[in-house]
Amino acid sequence: MLLKVGGIVLYITLLYISTGGGMAKKAADKPKAPITRDTTLGELVERFPEAAMVMARKGMHCIGCHMAAWETVEQGARAHGMLDRDIDGMLEEMNRAAAKKKK
Repeated sequence: MLLKVGGIVLYITLLYISTGGGMAKKAADKPKAPITRDTTLGELVERFPEAAMVMARKGMHCIGCHMAAWETVEQGARAHGMLDRDIDGMLEEMNRAAAKKKK
């Protein structure tokens, strides 16, 4: 429904339509990596065991601890002293391992 408030509303509506739904839609269309900083370790082990092995190779054996099931990848990495760039690199490696397994 278009309210007749003036030319601005019409302009914004046309801009929204011409951009295919706006900028938010474009960002939402970008595929999200399956493994993120917020992925719990329990989910990681269950859904992506090959990615969990990446963590183990980096000395993060918390994936085997029953208490860590509700901890996120980021929380576990921070507990092991990892910096943002190290976490990002590990996530990339984990997502590559998960993608290879899918194929």
